[in-house]
Amino acid sequence: MKKWLAIVPLVIILAACSDDNSFKFNDIKKESNETKEKTEKEKEQPVTTQPEENAASEEVVAEEITEVDDTEVVEEQPKESADEAEEDSVSDDTTNENKVVANKGLVEYMPKRAIKKIFLLEEFEIVREVKAVKGNRMLEFITFGDVVTKQISEWTPTKLTMLFNNAEGVKDVTIDNFESTSAPEVYIDLLNEQTGPQAWKVVEDDLTLKIPAGTYKDVMVIEQTIVSDVSKQQTITRFYFGKGLGVIKEETITTNGNNKTSYVMEMNRIE
Repeated sequence: MKKWLAIVPLVIILAACSDDNSFKFNDIKKESNETKEKTEKEKEQPVTTQPEENAASEEVVAEEITEVDDTEVVEEQPKESADEAEEDSVSDDTTNENKVVANKGLVEYMPKRAIKKIFLLEEFEIVREVKAVKGNRMLEFITFGDVVTKQISEWTPTKLTMLFNNAEGVKDVTIDNFESTSAPEVYIDLLNEQTGPQAWKVVEDDLTLKIPAGTYKDVMVIEQTIVSDVSKQQTITRFYFGKGLGVIKEETITTNGNNKTSYVMEMNRIE
């Protein structure tokens, strides 16, 4: 009997300990199951970190593109240099020249080669000999008796200028080597009408002229009028230009009161 009384408390104690340990084991098992379920859920959930970073990156790029689009792009126009401005000015002058050339053009009246033209003034013979032609310049000797006048003229589509005109026995004169004793004289300027007491003017440019050397069309006539301040004498000088020949006729008319004199020098032949 005493033996069983001693065993009963021991069984009760062991039962209690067993229940406590079972509780603890169940708690541990529960925690283990919860941890396992949590881990499996985390594995099943997609990783969102990278898409968020990509989204943020796309927003930054979009902002940069928006800033670029909102910025007005202004292309800087190159400034026109002085040379370009000068080229434009030359181009405008050339356009005006072309309009004149399309009509007549003075270069058409310039001799293209060395020629010898014989003129008659009453019983006297005068020779106008083209010695050389280079580019738009021409060297011509005018011989009247013992007097030789040397002239260098420059021809452009709109202008005829006498660069050198000397009858003082100058020997060594060439197109490239001459020294003028006076300022160049403009005979014709189709773009700018000459003014002043000794200005030359174009009076005709389509004259048909018959002279001993033949009949010529589209002859250009220029005229200069000089009035003396002392005697009031008036002198009119005219030059007639044939295409490719230069001067083919000269005419001078002098008027002094009731007195009027004139002489005419026409091209008789070409040698």
